[in-house]
Amino acid sequence: MKKLSFFSFLLLFATIFSTAQEWSAFPVPANAGSGKVWQLQSNISDDFNYNMSEGNRPAAFTNKWYPRYHNAWTGPGKTLWNSPQAWANGDQLAIQAVRVPGTDQVYCGIITNKTRIRYPVYFEVSAKIMNQTLANAFWLLSPDDTQEIDAMEGYGGGAGQQWFAERMHLSHHVFIRSPFQDYQPKDPGSWHRKSPAGAVWRGAYHRYGCYWRDPWHLEYYIDGQLVRTVSGRDIIDPNNFTNGTGLNKEMDIIIDAENQTDWRPGPTDAELESGNIFWVDWMRVYKPVNGNNNGGGNNGGNNPLVTLRKGNSTGFAIDGGPGGARGQNVYLWSYNQNNVNQQWIEINRGGGFYSYQKRNTNFCIDGSSGGGNGRNVKLWDCNPNNQNQQFRKINVNGNTRLQKRNAPGFSIDGRGGGSNGQNVHMWSSSNNNGNQAWIITQIGTAKNGSLKDGISESESNVSIYPNPAVDHVNISLKNDVKTADVMVLDMQGKLIYNRTFNSNINKINTSNFTKGLYLIQVKTAQQTVTKKLTIK
Repeated sequence: MKKLSFFSFLLLFATIFSTAQEWSAFPVPANAGSGKVWQLQSNISDDFNYNMSEGNRPAAFTNKWYPRYHNAWTGPGKTLWNSPQAWANGDQLAIQAVRVPGTDQVYCGIITNKTRIRYPVYFEVSAKIMNQTLANAFWLLSPDDTQEIDAMEGYGGGAGQQWFAERMHLSHHVFIRSPFQDYQPKDPGSWHRKSPAGAVWRGAYHRYGCYWRDPWHLEYYIDGQLVRTVSGRDIIDPNNFTNGTGLNKEMDIIIDAENQTDWRPGPTDAELESGNIFWVDWMRVYKPVNGNNNGGGNNGGNNPLVTLRKGNSTGFAIDGGPGGARGQNVYLWSYNQNNVNQQWIEINRGGGFYSYQKRNTNFCIDGSSGGGNGRNVKLWDCNPNNQNQQFRKINVNGNTRLQKRNAPGFSIDGRGGGSNGQNVHMWSSSNNNGNQAWIITQIGTAKNGSLKDGISESESNVSIYPNPAVDHVNISLKNDVKTADVMVLDMQGKLIYNRTFNSNINKINTSNFTKGLYLIQVKTAQQTVTKKLTIK
């Protein structure tokens, strides 16, 4: 394969994984409700794809998290929560534990989200717990420490701890602080056993989620399957500690490790010295919103998924750049409909006006307040009432001019020519200005919180299965296609497989691949198909 196409694929790989966060392959398993769809809370969710250490914490982390508990308490039992034990390696969050020198206490990592959440909300983590007696937890806690929801609390191992290693604790608490009283359900279902018997939770990533539907209803999910439902006063708060309100308060999101020696043995020095780590791949939060475009953005419904290509320089399209953030510039980049940075959900706001929401984020194209020549187009939180994000589609010789609703004298302009990184800005509206003529191409639809690829399985000459894969993946070539170049890259962008196939059905042995997420590209003479591949 030519070097140019290889490095182009590397660029595509980087943009897909920086924007289509790793959770995008997994639809929210809970039902959002009649007429509702799930909306990602991008200001809270995190894929931890940055390097971080004590004293070197990027804005991607500090904008969302505190590296501490939400008050001055240092932790249960022999725990000492400590900032340096929470760090990231460029792909995952690490929650680590080390012995406090000369004591039986343990420094444990912890982080607390800066944005509190409240029902109805779905929150989920993809994580691999330690092989230690320490507790590894993903949980919510009200600021006054009176209400708690534990989406997962795992115990990886240790001498005599097989019973706990086979079970994941899924529970909640309601408290009275003075005199202290604590209610927690004790039913067998609060300890979900892994199947088959004898299997343990440590050693592999699993998705642990909870739908906090209302004050009296919790649903717990593991790997997308509903495993526990808690509903009603008799199990949520039978002692009326909440005075009839149930789990109704805003809560902080916490990810941590704990040395719970008040009821469990502490870790041995050998366990701590082995470098065991509680790894977190990502954490996501969704809210159910109306499916009729009355919400800020819309990650559901049948809205078109489109690209916005420059009419007088068709090799370039509007690109939102990696990730999403308030004030992030929108620019031109080499057109590639498989590049998720260039994929926009077109939302009909009514009255002939449309908004363009960046795929897998809650950010929309925003022309800034008022109007002015040269004012950069940026991303901003989608808001149905923000007319800076609403554009009328004006036909210009078969292409489309996007005219700003509250400043019709200005339209989105790609500037002269085209080059990678060239800012898109606002300029005086003119049907004679080719820089304002855009080719809007529908490549799919947004539906049920996930997005259809530009080329569907039935439309493609390539079939990739099974996905997720365990020990192999098949590449099936259809419609008389005989030859395909196949590449597989890991999440660090390293090429781990590269081969040309010359038969209809081909098999890739994945038994030696590390479990996780990959990108696979199959290039034929007719088309190039790029998909995420999960190895379990």
